[in-house]
Amino acid sequence: MTKNERDGGERDDDPVLDWALGERIGGERAPDLVSAVRSRLGAGTPIEAPAAPARAWLFVAALLGVAVVVALAIWRPEAVVRQAGPQEPREPVPAVVRRLADAEQLPATTRAVEVIDGDDATIAALSRLRDLESLIVRVPFHENTRLGLRQVLPLVQTHVTAAIWQQLPSFTKLRRLELSGTLLAGRATPQQLAGLERLPLLSTLALRYLDTDTELIAVLPRLRSLQHLDLSFNHGFTEGWVEPLLACRGLRSLSLRGCQQLRSADLARLCELSELEELDVGSIDGINWRNRGDHLDDVEREVLARAQRATDRIGMGPRDDALAAWARCPKLKVLDIRSGHWSSAGLAALGACRTLRVLNAFGGQDPAAGWVAAMPPELERLEVCGDYRDDFCAAVATHCKALRHLTIAACYEITDRGLAAVVAMPSLRGLDMRQMRGLTVASIDTLLAAQQIEELDVRHCDFVTAEHVVQLRRSLPKLQKLATSVDPAAIEAADRSREPPPARR
Repeated sequence: MTKNERDGGERDDDPVLDWALGERIGGERAPDLVSAVRSRLGAGTPIEAPAAPARAWLFVAALLGVAVVVALAIWRPEAVVRQAGPQEPREPVPAVVRRLADAEQLPATTRAVEVIDGDDATIAALSRLRDLESLIVRVPFHENTRLGLRQVLPLVQTHVTAAIWQQLPSFTKLRRLELSGTLLAGRATPQQLAGLERLPLLSTLALRYLDTDTELIAVLPRLRSLQHLDLSFNHGFTEGWVEPLLACRGLRSLSLRGCQQLRSADLARLCELSELEELDVGSIDGINWRNRGDHLDDVEREVLARAQRATDRIGMGPRDDALAAWARCPKLKVLDIRSGHWSSAGLAALGACRTLRVLNAFGGQDPAAGWVAAMPPELERLEVCGDYRDDFCAAVATHCKALRHLTIAACYEITDRGLAAVVAMPSLRGLDMRQMRGLTVASIDTLLAAQQIEELDVRHCDFVTAEHVVQLRRSLPKLQKLATSVDPAAIEAADRSREPPPARR
């Protein structure tokens, strides 16, 4: 995830580059009703009660109901680790820390912090935050891959080292810990990492853009509450990594994106994680290595060289054997296999996973459409890119009746006819049709008829003009987001030209 994406921004680039960089789906949780009741009670605000019913037993029932609400608001067992429910509060927005002074000025009640380009002293200054629940430590320069945008090495470099592992156990309420691009911190010993055992609430752990070796991976099963693990673009572990991960029996989400050294046969074994709901093994393509350069020291060069020696490109990443294995996952809902070496036959076998709701199959070299019929009819989101044709769109419209979001970016062979087939789907709410060179201006009329569309991406579609953008905005009543490459000034001018002239006095 790039910084721009983390901040909620959009990327206006080529879809093929988007495929390489990757995109993630985010969701929102419902508001915390219990906290709302608690805050009103604490402020002394009375809770309006309904008018007294005629029958006495109804009045008693109402009193009991209020008593239950008050009891739930007051009673909060701190020792119980439970799964997030629909009424859970959203995670706190992290306070951004870039300097030691920023850390020293934070209120003692701060619950979430994001440290950017910090050092060990900055982490030590946070140790007074006894209510800290989320800690993110990032070095943006190292959060990059070979196909990503090149960055200039900072003139003044600060480092978070393995010494921070001595500080982390002091955050006893920590639920989320993310280390991203902190290469020196990734050189911790198993003894240092074992300090995480003293964090009983830690459920989310990210070790992204690091070189964590297999010995450190072996410590993870000791984290009793671990449910979400992100090891994206981590090239440090090569052999023997599967068994420790399989011992993390409570894992619900796992990301191994960009770990180029991982073989399909090992990835297939992840089907043994019975609680797994989300799996990201995208961008394992022999191309998206982390950036190399003169800034790497001897240790980092050796780690990268060892990973590259273990990589043969042919057996790496998700192949058909892995897809067939994951079809047996009892709870798998979200799967990202972008740029893998799978075929349409592998996708068809994956369709046996009836719990699957989101599939990112962006890329791939097999444009056959027969696998669509094998997909679960409850599939809600599908992302593809390649030489798919109109028959693919027809298959989606026929077999994916519950589909809410479809990405067909850079599918140059799809014509106006194919687009019309998917746009007519009543369930469709989001459509990503970037850089579809096979379409003509006639597709505008098709889109204008899609009254159910809420999100639309028409970037890099040369036939789309400022006037078309204005038409789409004014004609689609449910449209919430429209991404386009048209000059905003031209759109504003076209919008003004459609406004009726002022009435004469």
